[in-house]
Amino acid sequence: MGRRDRRRKKRGEAPPAEAGAPLASGSGADAPIAEEREGDARMTAPLPGEDGAGRSWYKPKRGRIVRWSSFGVYAFFVVYGLFNLHVHLTAVGDPGVNPDHWLNAYTREVVAIPLPVVDDQIVITAGLLVSIGLGAVAGWYLLRLVWRNPRVSEFLIDTQTELQKVSWPSLPELKSSTVAVVIAVAILSTYLLLVDMALAAVFSTIIGTGA
Repeated sequence: MGRRDRRRKKRGEAPPAEAGAPLASGSGADAPIAEEREGDARMTAPLPGEDGAGRSWYKPKRGRIVRWSSFGVYAFFVVYGLFNLHVHLTAVGDPGVNPDHWLNAYTREVVAIPLPVVDDQIVITAGLLVSIGLGAVAGWYLLRLVWRNPRVSEFLIDTQTELQKVSWPSLPELKSSTVAVVIAVAILSTYLLLVDMALAAVFSTIIGTGA
């Protein structure tokens, strides 16, 4: 024990920590740093079931709102396009309009399902089955794109994360902003209308005088 250590012992001070000795994680000024590191570790750690083992979807618990919304928008356009295509091909392949067209097979009846309540039937054609099959394939591809593709999934997850950081205005703020925009547009429109009328009068006078 050196002279300095004996002096510290007399004053009741603790000896300095040796170089390389681990600091206590929950004592003194190091406690907030340790807690911050633990919090960062919890934030970056994957959620249960997101390690990819035995899972067919990529991080299924994150970005659900944006991912399902994207899938819904894409699916809507796919269904809309297939419906219009089916209507067009059915009109072209109608045997009464084009009896010898190769699309007559598209409108061929496959099965008719009777509806006894309304005394009618649902006719299933080959073209309808083709459209349903194409829709199923497109839906399966969109599900894989949105939920299994790491690039697309990470982009959608980051999109939802950034949207959650946005500070959305309250209803009173939205009303006041809307009123301000409407007033500004009305003033600008009135100004442009007056300028247009003035210029029209000036040019009419000049053209009339020259004539």
